[in-house]
Amino acid sequence: MRIPGLLLLVIILLVPVGCVPDGSSEPPPQARHGVLDLRDWAFDRDGPVNLDGQWSFYWNRLLKEQDFHREVRHARTGWMHVPSSWNGFDTGEERLSADGYATFRLQVHLGRQQNDLALKLPEFASAYRLWVNGKEMASNGIVGRTAGRMEPQYLPLVCDFPVTRPWVNIVVQVSNFHERKGGMWRRILLGEEEQIRTARERKIVLEFFLFGSLLVMALYNLVLFGLRPEERSPLYFALFCLLISLRVLVSGEKYFVELFPDLSWELPRGLFMLTFVIAVPVFSMFMRSLFSEEFSKRVVSLTQTAGLLFTGLVVLTPARIYTQVLPAYQVITGILGLYTIYTLIVCAARRREGALAFLFGFAFFFVVILNDILYANGIVQTGNLVSLGLFVFIFSQAYVISSRFSRAFARVDALSRELKMQEELELAKEAAEAASQAKSQFLANMSHEIRTPMNGIVGMVDLLLGTDLTGKQRGFVDTAKRSSRALLRIIDDILDFSKIEAGKLELEKTDLGLREMVEETVALFAERARRKGLELDCRIDEDVPERMQGDRVRLGQVLGNFVSNAIKFTDQGEVAVLVHRVEEAGDSTVLRFEVLDTGIGIEPSNQEQIFHVFSQADESTTRKYGGTGLGLAISKQLAAMMGGSIGVESEPGVGSTFWFTARLEKTRVARQSAEGRRPGGFQGRPLALEPCAGASPEEETPKKGRRENAFHGTRVLLVEDNPVNQEVALGMLESLGCVVQVVGSGREAVEAALLAGFELILMDCQMPGMDGYEATGLVRENERIIYGEGVSTPIIALTANAMEGDRNRCLAAGMDDYLAKPFTQVQLGEMLERWLPSAPTPASAETEEPDAKDTPDAKNSEQRSIDTKALDAIRDLQQKGRPGLLVKVIDIYLDDSLRLLEALRQAHFQGDAPDVKRHAHSLKSSSANVGAVRLSTLCRELETMGDGEFADLVDRKIAQIEEELDIVRQELRVLAPDSGEEMQEIGYTPLEGPRR
Repeated sequence: MRIPGLLLLVIILLVPVGCVPDGSSEPPPQARHGVLDLRDWAFDRDGPVNLDGQWSFYWNRLLKEQDFHREVRHARTGWMHVPSSWNGFDTGEERLSADGYATFRLQVHLGRQQNDLALKLPEFASAYRLWVNGKEMASNGIVGRTAGRMEPQYLPLVCDFPVTRPWVNIVVQVSNFHERKGGMWRRILLGEEEQIRTARERKIVLEFFLFGSLLVMALYNLVLFGLRPEERSPLYFALFCLLISLRVLVSGEKYFVELFPDLSWELPRGLFMLTFVIAVPVFSMFMRSLFSEEFSKRVVSLTQTAGLLFTGLVVLTPARIYTQVLPAYQVITGILGLYTIYTLIVCAARRREGALAFLFGFAFFFVVILNDILYANGIVQTGNLVSLGLFVFIFSQAYVISSRFSRAFARVDALSRELKMQEELELAKEAAEAASQAKSQFLANMSHEIRTPMNGIVGMVDLLLGTDLTGKQRGFVDTAKRSSRALLRIIDDILDFSKIEAGKLELEKTDLGLREMVEETVALFAERARRKGLELDCRIDEDVPERMQGDRVRLGQVLGNFVSNAIKFTDQGEVAVLVHRVEEAGDSTVLRFEVLDTGIGIEPSNQEQIFHVFSQADESTTRKYGGTGLGLAISKQLAAMMGGSIGVESEPGVGSTFWFTARLEKTRVARQSAEGRRPGGFQGRPLALEPCAGASPEEETPKKGRRENAFHGTRVLLVEDNPVNQEVALGMLESLGCVVQVVGSGREAVEAALLAGFELILMDCQMPGMDGYEATGLVRENERIIYGEGVSTPIIALTANAMEGDRNRCLAAGMDDYLAKPFTQVQLGEMLERWLPSAPTPASAETEEPDAKDTPDAKNSEQRSIDTKALDAIRDLQQKGRPGLLVKVIDIYLDDSLRLLEALRQAHFQGDAPDVKRHAHSLKSSSANVGAVRLSTLCRELETMGDGEFADLVDRKIAQIEEELDIVRQELRVLAPDSGEEMQEIGYTPLEGPRR
């Protein structure tokens, strides 16, 4: 809080104090031995005077002024100081209690007085009658000698009287049987009539002003609470103000009681006590709501408990009882006040908002509370000031609230400006995201448009290299292949950079053999190094773990980029790859990969910029060596994603050392072995790699005839709308021995897959009309309807898109794998091997004898529908001395298969679906036993086709079974020539319908 604001608050709060009337600056005279000498006191000059001092006291006697002028003298009990209680007064015979009655008498000597005088009479405990110069002037309640004969009443009064003598005799009868103390415990004020009435009216106005202010403040805070019910502090403060405002009405001048004189004495007295008792716990809850961290919840609970107990006493017991225990509650209130001051000091030290102003206001309020407690016990005679103290306290709260509102409005204004800026930033962000999305979409579209013709170029070059070429022609084709590979690398770099920039590139975490990964990566460039006459060396430190977890592809990408650049910019000398362990923490290890060369080097001024996008050392480097300048920028970002960094140390004309670090996690086995390993790392051999004769990826040329007929007879559906791509893929598939059907749209693909069973489908994703995603969904739905769950044809996606998420989209559509165009024949063959497990592996295909495929037996074997292994197994069961088992089985099968086929055709003709299934199942089983694998598969497909819903499909499937059975019968006769003459065939007429 700023000091000027606090000083202004102090000045405002001190204004109400000036409303309290004060007397003369001279000390007022005191009564002595029942006489008060005011002969030197001028009321018009010195103001009213309190009739304090020694009054004549007569215990257990109710006397009037006339009784003091009789011949019989009444013995005086003693001198009683007014104001005070007679409780404990020593009469010489006893100490007085609160209950009883007595008479007080005072003679006042006046000076020259011309105006009428008046007495301002406060409340006495607990009824009184007053005489002035022998005339009864006022009374409160009914004075009596017993509790039953008296009636208590509290009501301040003003009685005026003329001055006819130089003295005034005042006699007061007081009785008490209802309060915890009795006597004249309040001051009597004497002065000119106008002075007394003006002073009382001023007090009444001040009390009503306080009442109205408190009531308005209570209503205002109730409205605040209604607007924000979750904020409890306005509610507690409103209740507190309301309680104190009611207290104002029944204390002080008690004008409210004067307006309703018929009210029971217990009602305003009880209300006066209740407002005090309830206000204490309400105030503690208010403090807790404002300063929850500093004000203890336990203190709130204690005050609530005490308030509940004392409230019950006030409501259920008479004033004579509950006033006896009131001092205990006053002690609790004092302790709470001290704790509150301590809490506010702590809050002010912590610079809590409004704590300093709150402390000042409450300190003043606490002082007047102590004053009222002392006044209620007759210790001081300052009067009830709690209303005034609360007024000051409320003004301090108003200052705090206004300050909070001012700061709140300032914060709202600042937040509004910030929100506006945030909205502008959000709009800019959305625009940037839209631009990024547009760029990503543009790259995806451009990738597709570029890769589609590139697929034709690369594919045709691969096919061309598999033909007989002259040396010169092969050189031209090799050049074309290297150029297309270089263009693909540029496209891949641009797409990688775009994915990293968009935050869509995610690293994989798989187990990898670090030594194996480094060897394979470096070996890819061995041929390039050999052609340039460079030594290519690789060394891995012994303490580098063998197995780690990380992204093998991205590690190889960064390392390969460094090695490729080193070879590119080095004309003589060597290129070396080093791997070190930098640090090891817990389950992770930081490795440093270095690539050293003896190339052209880099100027110090250019070493930093080479890792920026589209940057190289200088323009002459770009012109001489080529490149986009993206490789190192991508490598830097990949290294950061792997928890590492990147850098270069270089000297022009001497060479460069490019390095990057990566944090890799240990595998479980590596962690266990690390725990038991001796210091110094594993004792593996350092890797020394000599230039090898293997071709690098861009020079890889498939050998003529490699994988030819590796997938003989495999039925493949090729779905491709681009004529060039159709020819490329068709040539590759046919060279692998596949039987291919080509369609150019998604709708044709759905129909073809429905009518003919294929072992694999290659599905282009982007086609006019129905694209590959929609076609795949319809194919999968048809398979579920016809064959049920668990039966599906492998579908491989073909797409020129290479953006993040394309693979996931393909898998979500129901495809099984993903092949990005352009692809090579090797890549296509590996994809077929993955999804056609029964096909020969490349290793087995390549290890066959060179001339094996040229033999008639080999050719016949590739065309057979019979798996001879099944026949060999039957032949192995032959026992000596018995007829040939294999001949017998084949004879039975040749006879039974024709019978089952005829029964199958008849059942279908009659629409008997259960019989169709039953006969198909039987034929499936017997065909499998003699090795007729394809025929058995066709029967299984027919068996799962449903209950006659697809009559056309069933008809065509039976036709396929009939054709395959003819082939099987012919091959069985060739494979088992000793089977004897075939039994007479049962005559049958084939069903009409298309056949494949």
